[in-house]
Amino acid sequence: MARILMRRDTAENWTEFNPVLHTGELGFESDTGLFKIGRGALEWVDLPYVIGIDGVEDGKSAYEVALENGFVGTEAEWLDSLVGADGAPGADGAPGATGPAGAPGAAGAPGATGATGITGVVRVNHGATAGTARPTASVVLWVGSVVPTNADVANDMIAFTN
Repeated sequence: MARILMRRDTAENWTEFNPVLHTGELGFESDTGLFKIGRGALEWVDLPYVIGIDGVEDGKSAYEVALENGFVGTEAEWLDSLVGADGAPGADGAPGATGPAGAPGAAGAPGATGATGITGVVRVNHGATAGTARPTASVVLWVGSVVPTNADVANDMIAFTN
């Protein structure tokens, strides 16, 4: 049958010889019932006791340590003293991805009535061209503020003939 044995000695001897326990090696104080677990570098007196065994008191709270180091006040005051001022704002983050397109908006109200346009002249001629059997049509469009005279029509109008 296999057995696991741990190093054991009295608290006085452990402190006097102050060995360095290997990482994970257990050291048991036979007169106190306490034990420590080695870390491979710390001497016995620098190792903490393992907490949670009957007869072993929990360690001190941070508040108790603060009182021992000169803090004066209640536990609530001590907790409040741990809150510092707000830090400076951080840098802006990278832009996020483009979101999906939104739904179409409601139709807008009708626009205002536009200004009155300029006066124009349209003349349409129908008829057969002399000497042809086919009728012709022409449209003459004039856009301007002055109704043209016959001479203006001849010189300035655009004529489409079919």
